[in-house]
Amino acid sequence: FSVLDSSYALVNSITIPSGNISGNYSWNFTSATDGGSLIYFAIGNNIITYNRSTNTIVASVIPGVSSGTIIGLEFKGTNKLYALHEDWSAASTDLVEIDVTNPLAVTKASVISLGFQVNYEFFSTTYNECNQKFYLSTPDTSGSNLPARNIRIDLAGTPTIVPLTPVNVWITGLALKR
Repeated sequence: FSVLDSSYALVNSITIPSGNISGNYSWNFTSATDGGSLIYFAIGNNIITYNRSTNTIVASVIPGVSSGTIIGLEFKGTNKLYALHEDWSAASTDLVEIDVTNPLAVTKASVISLGFQVNYEFFSTTYNECNQKFYLSTPDTSGSNLPARNIRIDLAGTPTIVPLTPVNVWITGLALKR
């Protein structure tokens, strides 16, 4: 895994042993930033932390991701990330919290099960840390005749899934307007 600058020059790199990458879709990765010096990447069952200030890079296996992949990575707050764990063995997706306080001992905890599988190739997420809401849009793959699943997960208090007004398409490029 390599980090490049805007001129495509190598800044830093790290080797991830192929035995440490789960699933058939290790090419599918997602990223998030703290808005400062830290950039996080999730690839399969790995979390990579790159610190731009110190030019250091660390790769860690996320425990409990033996099947599926991590997608939809979003920055929650200091050393905490939200992501979707697409678990192929259970045919479902969970919103999870990943704690990267110690990059060599990353932890993952389930926040809420979505009750359906997210299309890991076509989805869009964003998180609003001010009101603690996580948004997801993905084409429906369950055969429910819904063209898309567009939901908001309220995370202040008990996590609650709120379906958004049905639309005929999934929404790409969700972004938070400040």
